Amino acid sequence: DNTCVMSSPSYFVFLRFTSCMQPPCWIISLERRPKSRQLLSELTLSLDRWGWQYSVWPAVRGDLVTVRDWQDIGVDIHSSGKLKQRPGAQGCWLSHWQLWHNIDHRGMIILEDDAVAEGPWQPEIAEPDRMIKLTAETGTKTNPDTGRWSLGSHAYWMPGNLAQRLILFSREQGARAVDKQLGDRVLPWQFLGRDLFTLNPRRGPSTTSPLLRA
Repeated sequence: DNTCVMSSPSYFVFLRFTSCMQPPCWIISLERRPKSRQLLSELTLSLDRWGWQYSVWPAVRGDLVTVRDWQDIGVDIHSSGKLKQRPGAQGCWLSHWQLWHNIDHRGMIILEDDAVAEGPWQPEIAEPDRMIKLTAETGTKTNPDTGRWSLGSHAYWMPGNLAQRLILFSREQGARAVDKQLGDRVLPWQFLGRDLFTLNPRRGPSTTSPLLRA
């Protein structure tokens, strides 16, 4: 009976113990968008249920991204793929980029607001030598430059040393969609093997703008 387990003193001691050992967790969310506010509310409710500690990172508005923004960070949009024609995806990429720059020796859990927590943090997840996608194994694809990757970037653990490798690769090889950027030719990674996070079934379609402003 899950209700009995959740109401027991030992359950709450377990949650306090795991939250104390949890690395920083940031949620990327465009709070000005009503749908994002709804998704964020549902995500934080699920995180609170499982004793997570977290903060919200304001997402970059894709409709305001300019060519100058990319020049300022020293990254080009790679000619392959559709990132150049999808400012919404560019805002997503730049939001992840900002968080990669804030990862220290503790590593970081990065979430998008359409994720839902299905359990508490467990310290053994935080491997120092690989990124962990916090989901069960799903299908993968292969990109000639970034290697094997899997669809989606809504929940992953990133060690600090690999964040620096990812930043360097992005400056040298250009930006692709976030999930493609997280390929095994860029950094070692694996699936957690179970769904610590799932996608919110009410997330709806992705929204993007058709033009990149000069």
